[in-house]
Amino acid sequence: MYFTLKNACKEKFSAHHKSQQIYLVLLLFSAFLLETTFEISKVSFLSRLSIKEVFLIMVNSIALAVILLLPVLILIQRLTSMFAFKNFFLYLIYLFLTLVLVIISFVHIDTFLYSSFQIDITDFSPLFHKIILFLMLTSSFFISFLLLKNWHKGLLRFKRTTSVVVLIILSVFVTSLLYRGYITSSWSVNISETKAKKYPNIVLFSTDGLNASHMSLYGYHRKTTPTIDRFASESIVYTRAYSNAGNTRGTVISILTGKHPLTTMLLYPPDILMGRDSFEHLPAILSSIGYYWIDIGDGIYTSPRQCNLVGGINNENGYERETGVWFITFKKLFNLEVYFISDMLSRYLDKISFLLGRSQRLLYFKQMIHGIETEYLTDEKRLKIALDKIREKREPFFLHIHMMKTHGPKFRNPKKRYAKDKKIIEDWDIDVYDDAIYTMDSYFGEILTTLKREGLYENTLIIFHTDHGFKWDTLSALPLIVHLPGQKEQVIIDQPVQYLDITPSILSYIGVNIPEWMEGEPIFPIKNLKEIKKERAFIIVETRGIYDRKAKAWVKPYIGPPYYGLTTIALLKDTYIYKVYLETSETVLYNIENPLRPLEVEMDKKTVAEYKKALESLLDNNYKLELNTND
Repeated sequence: MYFTLKNACKEKFSAHHKSQQIYLVLLLFSAFLLETTFEISKVSFLSRLSIKEVFLIMVNSIALAVILLLPVLILIQRLTSMFAFKNFFLYLIYLFLTLVLVIISFVHIDTFLYSSFQIDITDFSPLFHKIILFLMLTSSFFISFLLLKNWHKGLLRFKRTTSVVVLIILSVFVTSLLYRGYITSSWSVNISETKAKKYPNIVLFSTDGLNASHMSLYGYHRKTTPTIDRFASESIVYTRAYSNAGNTRGTVISILTGKHPLTTMLLYPPDILMGRDSFEHLPAILSSIGYYWIDIGDGIYTSPRQCNLVGGINNENGYERETGVWFITFKKLFNLEVYFISDMLSRYLDKISFLLGRSQRLLYFKQMIHGIETEYLTDEKRLKIALDKIREKREPFFLHIHMMKTHGPKFRNPKKRYAKDKKIIEDWDIDVYDDAIYTMDSYFGEILTTLKREGLYENTLIIFHTDHGFKWDTLSALPLIVHLPGQKEQVIIDQPVQYLDITPSILSYIGVNIPEWMEGEPIFPIKNLKEIKKERAFIIVETRGIYDRKAKAWVKPYIGPPYYGLTTIALLKDTYIYKVYLETSETVLYNIENPLRPLEVEMDKKTVAEYKKALESLLDNNYKLELNTND
C-alpha cells in the first residue's frame, strides 16, 4: 500500500509539473496571440499582409521569445541551486513574472478601452494612476503565491509534451525562413574608391507644415524668415518645389528612401517599411562610406525606428542605435518579427513609465491627434541635441532634424511677435502661425551659427525644406533651399521639382552612384538650368488617418491594403495639378502658374483626357493602381 501511495503521489507530482510546463508554453503563446489579435483588429502594420504571413510572424515571434528566454530560465535554475535562500529568491521571481503577466493584461484592457471608447489612462488623475499601480502589485503578489507555487521545480524538465510543442514551434520557425528567404540589397558602393574622398557634412533641416507663401523669402509681407533670407542669398532657391505626400511620415520616409510613398506603401501611421524597403535607403548608403548619421525628430511620425528603417542610423534623438553587421543580418532574417516584439514591448514600457510619472510619450501621441499640450521632446530639446552633436565633430556627419513648432492646429510656445496682443487663440491662428515660423527661423539660425563657430560651415551641404503645407496642403509650392559648400551666390530655379529629388541629388553631389530603385532625379549641383527637365510629371498623394479629428471618431480608410488611408491622387504636370478624389471619383484641375496660390479652373474635355491618361499611365506602369473617375 505504501508503494502504491508513493507511486500515485509521484504520478500526481509528475502530472502537476507537466501541466505547469504546458501552462507556461500556453501562457507565452496566448500573450503573442492577444497582441496579434489586437494588431489585426484595427488598421496596423499587419493589415496589408496575408493571413499566412501574419501567422508566421506570430509563430516566429514566439520562437524567438523561447530562444531568448531559455538562457534566462537556465540562469534562474543555476542561481536557485547555488543560494541557501532560494525560496525567497524564487518568490521574487514569481512576483516579477506575474507582474509581467498583470502588465500585459492591463495594457490590453487599456488599449481595448482606447480603441473602442477613446478612454485610456491619460484621461485619469495621478491619484488614479497610483491606485492602478497598487492594484497591479498586490494582484501580482497573490497570483504568484496562489497559482505559481512550485512551478519552478518542473520548469526546465522538458518532458515529452513540452518538447513536442517546442519542436513544432521551431520547425515552423525554420520552415518560414526557407519560405521567406534572406533579404539582399540591390545596391553596393565601391568602398575602395570612396575611402580616399573627403566628404562634406550634410544637414537636412525640415519643419512641419510650412507654406512658402508665409515666408518673407518667397514674398510674404511679414518678415517671418530673416535668417533664411540671408541664408538664401548664397544658396539655390527652388520656387516650385512639391512634396510627394500630404503627411509627415509619407514625406520624410520618401525623402530618406528616395522612393515614392506608393512604392514603399508607407503613407501614414501605422504603415511601416517592409522587405527590401527597410534596408534600401540613404542612411544605409552613407553609413557604408563612413558617415555618422544623426536623426532628430518627433519620435513617432518621423522616427526611423518606428518606421522600421533598418541600419545606417547611428544616433536617434540622442540615443545610440545598433548598426552592426550582425544586427543587420539578424533583421534581414526576422525583420517584421523583431518589429512586432519591439513594438509590443515599447507599448508596455510606455504605459508603465507613464503610470510612474516618468514618460509623456502617450500624451505626445494624443497631442498629435487631439492637440493636447505636452513637453515630450520639444523643439528646444531637439535643437540642443543637434547642437551638441555638431560640436562633437564626428566628420563626415549627416544631421537630419525635423522641427514641430509650425505644426497645427496648435502652435506651441512661439516667440511672440505678431500675436503678442492676443489673449484668446483659435486653432490655425495665422498670427501665431507666423510667430511659429519666425521662431523656427531663429532655431535654424542657431544651427548655422554653430556650424560657422565650429569651422564646419564651409564643408557642409545644407538643405532646408518642409514635409507638407499649412493644413496639410499639397497644392501650393513648398520651400526648398540648398546651400552647397563654398557657395557664395544665389541661384533661382523656377522649374518644378519634387522632394523625391533630394536624395539622388545628395548622392550625385558627393560622387556616389544612384541606385536604380531611387525614383527622383538630381537637381543639384546646377551647372546648366537645362539639366532639370521642364516637362516632368509628379504624383502627389494625400492620406487620411484612422482618426477623424472633426468627427472625433475612428473611421475606416477608403482604400484597403496595400494603400490604407489613401484619399486623393494628383498629377502635377506643366502648369496644372489634376486631382482625383478616390472616395467620390470626382476630379479637379488647378492652375499653378502662380505656384504659391493655386487656382481651381474649369476643365475642357481635351485637357482632362490628357491629364487622366498621363496619370493612369504613371500609376499602371509604376504602382499597379487603377483609377475610377466620373470624367
